[in-house]
Parts: sequence; C-alpha cells; structure tokens
Amino acid sequence: MKGMTAGHQAKEGHIMRTNPFKLSGRLFAASLAMLALFIALPTTQATAKNLKPIVLANPESLGTVISGEKGLIKIATQGPCTVCLAVVKDLDVDNCLLVYQAEVKTKNLKGKTFLEMWCHFPGKGDYFSRGMQKSLSGDSGWTMLETPFLLQSGQTPSQVTLSLAIAGAGEVWIRNPGLSTRPRR
Repeated sequence: MKGMTAGHQAKEGHIMRTNPFKLSGRLFAASLAMLALFIALPTTQATAKNLKPIVLANPESLGTVISGEKGLIKIATQGPCTVCLAVVKDLDVDNCLLVYQAEVKTKNLKGKTFLEMWCHFPGKGDYFSRGMQKSLSGDSGWTMLETPFLLQSGQTPSQVTLSLAIAGAGEVWIRNPGLSTRPRR
C-alpha cells in the first residue's frame, strides 16, 4: 500500500494505526533472519591503521609530566587531569570525619586544582568528596588543602583513593599528603 510506515497504514489520505503486534511478529521474524545471516557470514580481519604514534621519549608531547623527588611531586600539564596519589585499603574507621589533606602550590595554573577523595563501600558503590571550596589557581605558595568525608555509624570504606584534580593547564606541586580522622561535630 502506498504511504505505509511501520505501525501505520494509509487509507483514503488518512493515517490509521494498525495493531502493532501484527507488525511486530513480521519484524521479529525479519530480525531473526538478519541475525542468522550475520552470524553465518565469515568474519574478516580489519586492517589496523596507526593514526598517530606517541613518542614516550618526549613526555611533554603527552600533555602531562609527573616528576618527583624527596616527598615532592610536580605535575606539569597542558590540560585537565587527575593524578591518583594513593589507594588506601583496610582502614579501621567508623562514625567519624575522614580527612584527606596535602600541601599544594601552583605556577601559571590556568584553571583550578583541588584534592579529591573517593570512598568505596562494598555493595553500595563509590562516593567522592572534592575540596573545591578551597582550590588554588594562578601562582600560589605552599597552601594546606583538605577535603573531608563524613562517615556515619556502620559506614566503613573498603578502599579510599586519594587524588589531585587539575582543571586547567600549568604546574602544580604537592607534598605531605595524609589521611586522618577527626571526631564528628
């Protein structure tokens, strides 16, 4: 019939709705036939094509360079990145304020940097705390940054991931990271 569309039938210039279950049976059978044909076709190996080689001898080309010495880490980045500093497991904490802190300084940072902490709770998932209320940008001297995570009674994370988030380009230094507890207020 002229003007037919799935689920509709043209009749005297009007569109009438047909029973969708009548069409779905035919569409289902056609889908099964296509699937069987697809499975029966031999697979071919696609030729890999290198788009752009990444030269590790020139770390600046990667956009983020991390270097360190004597408890100090320097991150020079050309764009936003998150650097995982530590993963802490088997903490014996409950019903307290979990606090991640570190000293941070910046140079020519176009954007912000802040601490980020992810807590994993078995069977419940991952939850985060970001210290965006106290972030650094531009040029700054050593500043103590922190981000808290409030643990209720019975909440014990199986793993805590401590990171430094950089939302921009520039240089960031971090030293003396730590994880501690404080009583709930």
